[in-house]
Parts: sequence; structure tokens; C-alpha cells
Amino acid sequence: MIMSFSIIMLLGLGLVIFQIIKNQRLTRARNKIVISSLESSENITENYTKVSTRTESIIASGNRFLFLVRIFDEKGLGKFLFSLFLISMVMMADELLKLDLSSKDLMISCLIIIIAVIIIPGIVRKYIVNARIEKIERDMPLFVDLLAICVQSGLTIESSLKFLAENVGDINDNFVPFLDRLVKKIEVNGLEAGLTHLQKELPSREVSMLCVTLQQSLRYGSSIYEYLMELSSEMRELQLLKTEEIIGKLSAKMSIPLVLFFMFPVVIIIAAPGIMRVMSQG
Repeated sequence: MIMSFSIIMLLGLGLVIFQIIKNQRLTRARNKIVISSLESSENITENYTKVSTRTESIIASGNRFLFLVRIFDEKGLGKFLFSLFLISMVMMADELLKLDLSSKDLMISCLIIIIAVIIIPGIVRKYIVNARIEKIERDMPLFVDLLAICVQSGLTIESSLKFLAENVGDINDNFVPFLDRLVKKIEVNGLEAGLTHLQKELPSREVSMLCVTLQQSLRYGSSIYEYLMELSSEMRELQLLKTEEIIGKLSAKMSIPLVLFFMFPVVIIIAAPGIMRVMSQG
């Protein structure tokens, strides 16, 4: 029993150490990427699905739960101690409740706990960040409409963005940290640099469309109000297409339980009397 527990602890410690080394390598790789991106040109790739660490840190600044999960996931010692606590609870439950678990069952339970503690925090982080980004994307047409109204009322683009950063929290508080950083970047380096920075920080197709529209207006001096209203309608059409795509996939998914739980029983009910009659005659 003690031997099995020791083996499990050594295996868990090895997994935690491996993840710490992996996180350190990823951190060094991210730092190299950031340095190279600062030295290179400011061309932005259209990879809207990849969420950077910077995006997650900005969202975590306004989400306490994500902040705690992120700290727990990046600290290998915390994972090791939490795994040790859960394993101790399992062994105490085995002794107090007289579960009579075998050494093999305990080893499997401990391995499941260790793997879950290592994997689940990363899955939770990814789910929360993607959910926040999707919520921002859903509210982008309304934000573009508000920006167009501000511009039409006589405000500049910079003043409009600053005004919305102060008042858009009632609509979507997840977008506020990005707008605050955008306003600060505009004050230091100008509007075009701030929009480029926003595209890097928030990997979203709708956000990229807005930034490109504003940048084209700056470069070519075109009227921004009509372009913003057209952009908001395009975003709503894209969201409608996404909804139609989900509905179209739903019918295909519903056919699986229909075949398994309806068609097969009906076939059996229809064919069973004939089969039983043939068997009785034979």
C-alpha cells in the first residue's frame, strides 16, 4: 500500500515537474515571439482563432475566477499540493467509510486525480477566454452603431472611442479593458498604431473588420459614418449566417439518436413476430 502510494507520488511529481519545464519553455518562446514582432513590420495575420497570452491576461484583469485559475494553472507547486490533498482525501475516505478499495483501484484513482488536476485548469481557461471573446463578437454590431452615432454627432474617432470606453461597460464589460488600452495607446502613438495594437490583442474577425475600416478611413479620408453603418449590417449578416450554420448542423446531429433509439426499435418490433413465427415452425 505504502509502496503504491510512493510510486504514485513520484509519478505525480514527475508530471508536475515536466509541466513546469514545459511552461518555462513556452514562456521563453512567447518572449521571443513578442521581441521579434516588435522588430518586424506591423503586418497582421488573419488568424482569428489563436488566443494569445496577452489576450488572456487582459480578460483575467476583469475576471477574478479566470485570474485565480490562471495562477493555479501556472504554478506547478499548487497543482502538486492540491493533488496530494485530493489523494489524501481519497485514502481517508477509504479508511473511514470502509470502501475496501484495492491497491489497483487506489492507484487508478490517484492517476485520474493527477491527470485531472493537470489538464482541467487549462481547459477551463480556454473555455472562459473563448466565451468572453464570443460575447464581445456578438455585441460588436451594437458597438459599431454607437461609434457611428458618436462620429455623426460631431466627435472625432479618438473622442468617440474614449467616450465609449467610459460608457460601454453596461453593454459588455469584457470589452472595456481592451478599449481602455486602446485609448491609452492612441494617446501615446496615435490612432492607427492603437488600432493595430488592438488587432493583436483581441483575435476576432469583427474587431479586425472594425480596425481595418477605421484605418482605411484615416488613410484615404473617406466618410466614416456610412462605412460604419455598412460594417454593422455586415456583422449582423455574418452572425445570422453562423446561426443558420448551427441550425443546419443540429438537424444532422439529431438524426443520430433518431436512428439509434427510434428506427432500430421499430424495425425490431416489426420483424420480431415474423422471426418468432419462423423459429416456432422450425
